Amino acid sequence: MFVITIIFMVPALMAAINGDFMLALGSVGIGFLLLLVVGVIITLISAIGVIRFAHTDSMGQAFAFSAIFEHIGKIGWGSYIIALIILWIAGIVFDVIVLILATVFGLIPFLGGLLVWLIMLFLFPVWFIFAARYMALVYESAPAPA
Repeated sequence: MFVITIIFMVPALMAAINGDFMLALGSVGIGFLLLLVVGVIITLISAIGVIRFAHTDSMGQAFAFSAIFEHIGKIGWGSYIIALIILWIAGIVFDVIVLILATVFGLIPFLGGLLVWLIMLFLFPVWFIFAARYMALVYESAPAPA
């Protein structure tokens, strides 16, 4: 699934370094805006693409753009984007909580580093399972196209 996400990010990387690096640096605002727009579009597509790959066990289904757009249309673009924003906000809240815990436990001499590693060892898999299940439920909220 990581490979699929990387492949989806190639156009965003190409937009970021479109051959004239100094021009891109000179127009950071426009370049950043372009990168942001392309990144958001790729994120919208790749989230469903990765789930389609997991459901069908076919790499080709991860890049079936017409089926991906059709499925997002069945979910509803508004509902889909709101679901992603909710997941993003929940991720920020989770990260802040983990950061606070890691900072507090990191202050303990000798054992602090070990406790921080244990916090991350146990909490991050929980987050990734939650996020994957959440996105799977969003995907399954509408019947998948053939």
